[in-house]
Amino acid sequence: MVGTYRVLADVGFDGLTTQRVADAADCSQSLVHYHYDTKEDLVVAFLEWVREAEGDYLEGLGEGSAEDRLRAFVDLQLSIPRDDEHGWFNVAFLELQTAAARNDRYRDALREFTSMVDDVLVAVIEDGVETGEFRDVDPRATARFLRYALHGAVGATLTLHEDATEAVRAPVEAYLEGVVLAETD
Repeated sequence: MVGTYRVLADVGFDGLTTQRVADAADCSQSLVHYHYDTKEDLVVAFLEWVREAEGDYLEGLGEGSAEDRLRAFVDLQLSIPRDDEHGWFNVAFLELQTAAARNDRYRDALREFTSMVDDVLVAVIEDGVETGEFRDVDPRATARFLRYALHGAVGATLTLHEDATEAVRAPVEAYLEGVVLAETD
């Protein structure tokens, strides 16, 4: 799977071949084909691997108050530099999002991934509403808005090589303060 994302980040979806993945993983192409019959099967398995890894990563947000967890999620999304391993991983993920526009299996796997992220955010927001840390906002709509805003900033940062993550930080903070977080005396 690491070989898959390295190839995607390096040469893009169109350049993704089982031979390149085998070379990146330092194994034989026949071993890749032993586990994955087609490139599509490999990509779907990769997206499932991403979902599982990201799910484990997001579970780490379970500590602290709802506000702390929500801010940790925002910080996590807005602090992905392009030149580190996680940044390249996100470049690979962007490649697959584009491919998903024309492939139902990829699209379904991406929907499962975004649904998992939404569910984590919804749970945090529901906790915040329940404890009074947050206003009575619609948890699902709030989660989606935040995910879309953050995802757009990360995508622009990775594709346009401009720091859109920092440009969106202040407006997201204003949204949290003005719409989500409960007013303090």
